[in-house]
Amino acid sequence: MTPPPPSRIRVDWIWDGVGRITAPNPGPKTLEGTNLYLITRGSGWLIDAGPDDRDFLDELAGLVDGRIAGILLTHDHPDHAGGAGYLGSQLDVPVWMSVKASRDVFHSVPTARTLGPDQAFGAGGTLRAIEMPGHAWDHVCYWLEPDRLLFAGDNILGRGTTLIALPEGDMTAYMETLRKTHALESVAIAPGHGPMIDNPEAKIDEYVQHRRLRERDVLGALIQVDTADEIVDLVYEVNDPAVRALAVFSVGAQLAKLERERKIVKLDDGSYRVRADS
Repeated sequence: MTPPPPSRIRVDWIWDGVGRITAPNPGPKTLEGTNLYLITRGSGWLIDAGPDDRDFLDELAGLVDGRIAGILLTHDHPDHAGGAGYLGSQLDVPVWMSVKASRDVFHSVPTARTLGPDQAFGAGGTLRAIEMPGHAWDHVCYWLEPDRLLFAGDNILGRGTTLIALPEGDMTAYMETLRKTHALESVAIAPGHGPMIDNPEAKIDEYVQHRRLRERDVLGALIQVDTADEIVDLVYEVNDPAVRALAVFSVGAQLAKLERERKIVKLDDGSYRVRADS
């Protein structure tokens, strides 16, 4: 008799009634894989659905069936929402997402529901959805109020920094999101990728400082060069073409923020100049 394949699902109980499940999609952008969070308190909820990996989703469905009242998406990127349509249908539970989520994603999820402003769910207390755009324009974080535990999606990672890249990334919105996140005074942060964050204040300060340094680098580079491609060549040390392309998009988001703040001006040919009066 052929033995069953080994389980690809492991639940790490990181908090009282909160388990972390890491999807089997490791990579440079996803770290060990996408973190899903199973909340067994109250009605029971699953934060994010992971990628569209049917073997993984079938096993996940078997694990959470009857234990959750719905799936809550942080944003519509494929590694977080790719499995939402299939998993929601298999479990016959609603999949909640931002009203700003892609129409393609919304219509691909038969049980899709849109979140209302500051919508709350029962979870042995209150689990509140908070709009926090920046990494993606539809990004939502979830705040477990009694515990002061923040499920941060991709806005803050357990290791490294998150990508803010055009066209959907917005650096101005992201800096405001970091300010709002700091103001919550979380006890801990459960990120969309990587390990738990037990020192939220220090991590958020690190993220803010990183963005300020990058902005300074971009402004400094504009003394010598005038396009995002040239800034990447001057500031970043990247050889991988895929990573370089991401860096160009990230610099583009920085440039868009600086242009909005009237610190630089974009010329008709697509190049940039530092404003003389900035």
